[in-house]
Amino acid sequence: MADSPDPALSGSRVSAIYGTVIAELLLSVAFIALRLQARRLSFGYLRLDLSDWLAILALLCTTTFHIIVGVGTVFGLGRHAVADTDLRGLIVFLLLANAFHPLAVGLLKLSILSLYRSIFPSTRFHRAVTAVASFVVAWTLATFILGLTYCIPIESLWDPAISNAHCLPLNLIGLVTTSVHIVIEVLIFLMPIPSVLKLQTSTEKKRLIILSFVVGGVGCIVSIARVPIWAQAESSDLSWDQVPSGLLAATELTVGLLAISFPTYRPLFRGLGRVSGSARPIKFGDSPSAHHDIFSRCQHRVTVSAAQDRSALHNGIVVTDEIELMRHSNPGGNWMDVLDEEEPRS
Repeated sequence: MADSPDPALSGSRVSAIYGTVIAELLLSVAFIALRLQARRLSFGYLRLDLSDWLAILALLCTTTFHIIVGVGTVFGLGRHAVADTDLRGLIVFLLLANAFHPLAVGLLKLSILSLYRSIFPSTRFHRAVTAVASFVVAWTLATFILGLTYCIPIESLWDPAISNAHCLPLNLIGLVTTSVHIVIEVLIFLMPIPSVLKLQTSTEKKRLIILSFVVGGVGCIVSIARVPIWAQAESSDLSWDQVPSGLLAATELTVGLLAISFPTYRPLFRGLGRVSGSARPIKFGDSPSAHHDIFSRCQHRVTVSAAQDRSALHNGIVVTDEIELMRHSNPGGNWMDVLDEEEPRS
């Protein structure tokens, strides 16, 4: 009579993996789609800057990571190691996940830093952004390489016959890299607060602007949740014990896409508030007259928007108290909506 399987080893996390991957893929695409819609509303047509392209690349890496986690179930991910049928295939997919996760995280950070640079005109702030971005690039490359080569030769991960392998503790790598990610995220999402406090606007609006940036701290909460998992002792049941950390890593990327896109959603919120009509921008410098060339070379311009009821246009005069003054910057010849920060004093 054949031995019955151990109930403790017959569980499965495959359904949880599939559910998480599908839901987060849909949310990730939705977050970026809303970002692009906000850009379209802001400019009147779809215009993308560097932060948007970096966000799109982050979405591609995030999508690839989720697909890797989902396909990993074919090789035993989500089941106990005793039930694995292809340990080599499983480890190869986990190595690929180790490569794409730091790439996605790095692109997320570079996207928000690029957004900061386009919003705040302060030269000193730009230098700080450049310094942090340089460190992010270096750290991303280091973690990318480390994720693929933490064990040499790689074949020793699935071939116990190789006895001369040199491997770093996987949990220690995860603990260190996650901790550094948390520190960088806290630094990045606190960077704009001093500049926001100098804005020439109401206290209430300052609080809303700060909130739109600090909402990125939600990603830090997910990263912090991964620390206790990495702090645990390493287990031989790789296909089972790595699932919680993998799903949290996937959630971290999805929340990160929301965090870097939320500050760009302002045009969406303004559109919701204009229930009485639509805004008609009056843009100085867009006239085809001879003065156009002069204004187009300016570094800033102002847009005045007034909500109006189109149904009343035939009466000749429209009276409204919904007036909005917006400031635009022209970095590299591309007009962008910026905050009214005080110009740095010499």
